[in-house]
Amino acid sequence: MSGRERRPLYVLSVLDGRRVLIHGRNSLYQDLLDRLGIENAWTGPSGPYGHATVTMDRLTGRPDAGLVNIGSEGKRALEALAALPLFAGLPFLREGRVTILPPILFYGGVPAAERFVRLLGERLVQRDG
Repeated sequence: MSGRERRPLYVLSVLDGRRVLIHGRNSLYQDLLDRLGIENAWTGPSGPYGHATVTMDRLTGRPDAGLVNIGSEGKRALEALAALPLFAGLPFLREGRVTILPPILFYGGVPAAERFVRLLGERLVQRDG
């Protein structure tokens, strides 16, 4: 990734038409974001395993943020969400600040961490140049 400043990111997996599994401050991804110099946009609570289930409307606190969706079904699910008036106004959807990563086992330790960093780096460079 380039040395320029990165926008904060929500790191999540879309569960259904309204809910997401969002990764918080005590998740595997938080340490990786810290090492990459990227702020985690989610400041809400997360459970003992580092994630919480929330509705998409809870992701309005950081209009400057981008979104990273982990999971192969994410693109289709996010497109469906962007078509709904309630969610279409979310800045990261409206402005196309969405990065889709393939599935990553977030309880997978070092191999999962390495996969996340590699894939995130590749996708952000592709998206941002």
